[in-house]
Amino acid sequence: MSRQEQDKELKMYREMYSRHNDFVHSCVGNEFELPPEDTLRYVVFGEILSAEDFEKDNLYIHMFTDLPKNWSADRNQQLSWITQSCSVKTVDQGEKGKEEEEAKEVKDPLGKTKKPT
Repeated sequence: MSRQEQDKELKMYREMYSRHNDFVHSCVGNEFELPPEDTLRYVVFGEILSAEDFEKDNLYIHMFTDLPKNWSADRNQQLSWITQSCSVKTVDQGEKGKEEEEAKEVKDPLGKTKKPT
């Protein structure tokens, strides 16, 4: 490849990168809050899917976050949470097997139920 072709290819890549960068910037925007320098912002997301073997109603979970040594959080940062309360549903083994079978069924976009193969 000649020097002229290399320069042309390099120019093309730079232009393509610039256009892609402009496109991403237009999709995402620039209105993000940046943490101060020398600061790590750590975000954790979680989901409780189920709980088993509880006998009473009005159950909830109270979660706490413990920070490692020498870590700190803003004063207004929430470090504990409480879930919504829920009620208990008793399921005998026969129903449990039926529910597991029903959970394996899949609905297609038209709403028809089918079992996976």
